[in-house]
Parts: sequence; C-alpha cells; structure tokens
Amino acid sequence: AMSQLTRAMTALSFGMLAAPSSAEYYPDLVFHGACAAKSFLNGVHFANVGRTYYGAPYYKGTSSDGADQYIYWDPDCAGGGDGAARWIVGAQAPDITRKNDLDGDGTCEYHARIDSTHKEFPPPVAFWMMRCGAPTSESTLVDLAAVTTTETRTSTTSSTSSSSISTSTTTRSSTTTSSTSATSSTYTGTTAVTKTTTTTPTTVAPTT
Repeated sequence: AMSQLTRAMTALSFGMLAAPSSAEYYPDLVFHGACAAKSFLNGVHFANVGRTYYGAPYYKGTSSDGADQYIYWDPDCAGGGDGAARWIVGAQAPDITRKNDLDGDGTCEYHARIDSTHKEFPPPVAFWMMRCGAPTSESTLVDLAAVTTTETRTSTTSSTSSSSISTSTTTRSSTTTSSTSATSSTYTGTTAVTKTTTTTPTTVAPTT
C-alpha cells in the first residue's frame, strides 16, 4: 500500500487530469476511510445508477445501518448562486432534473464533501471534509475503490453421426480494485469495466 503522502500526491494530481469521453463507462465504487462517527459508510458498494442534469454520474448504496446513501456532484449545494461545486456523500437522493441544490433542502447537508469542478467522476483517493460529530468538518482521507467485472465463457460441443449439440456456461465475478495500490498518479476512477472472454471448445469424436 502507498504511504499517506504518496496517496495525497495522487489526490492532488486529480485536478490536472483530463476528463474521459462520454462513451466511457464509470465503474461502481466501494467507500473506505470514514471517521468513527461515519463508520457506517465503510465498505458500502455504491452502484452507478445514472446521470444528473449536467451529465455527472451519481451513485447509490446501502450503509451498514440500512439507510440509502448517495454520491453525486452538485455545482451549488445551497442553491444560492455563490456556492462551490463539489462532490457530496449524503443520505438524500439527488433530483436529476435540478441544476443545483440537488437534494432541494436549501442548505448543504452531507456526510462528506470535496470541492471540485470535475463533474465527470469523483477522485479515487483524496482528502474529503467529513462531518464527524464536531461543530466543524474534519479532513479525512477517503479511498473510493473501483469495482470491475470479469466474465468467462466456456462452450462444449458434442457430435454424433446424426446431430450436433452445443452448450454454453457463463460465469461472472466482481473484483474490487483499491486505487491506493497504484504506483503512479494515473486516475483509476476512469478505468472501464474489464470483460475477459475465454472460449474452450471440447470435441467428442462421433460414435458409430
């Protein structure tokens, strides 16, 4: 695992990276690094469930306390016209038809947030401001690990003198890849879902 300093440098490089094309698929995320007061967020699988008004992806998961949680980008979470654009982790679902203040509460209520003008994806490793019980927010290093899917297909063909029968079996598995294991500042949040297909034909000689 990288040291905290190296992880922080990776996070800082986020602002210098180009946005991916709209055709790229954004993987699901697993949340790690919450403070004790927000520990119910640790290990939550956030599924990419759609896009908001400006085309930013948003994510939904269920925390250990059974509540729905969301990650989304909001250009002005209070809706006053002078707020900073940011990624938010919160308990309120974003209204994808709204241009700002996506949860419609007229204020900025959240578990955690990070200011960012990059609406294409949240940073994989960065210091987020988290509401940890104190009157003010606390800077916490958060790791959003990408979830990739691998698919393997195996086919078997049996032949006789009068017929041919084919069967196919598909197995899917999910793998969580933590961005903190990277050795460079490459932004792994843009990693497309990996799909590997392996075909293994087995032929049985015709019977007489």
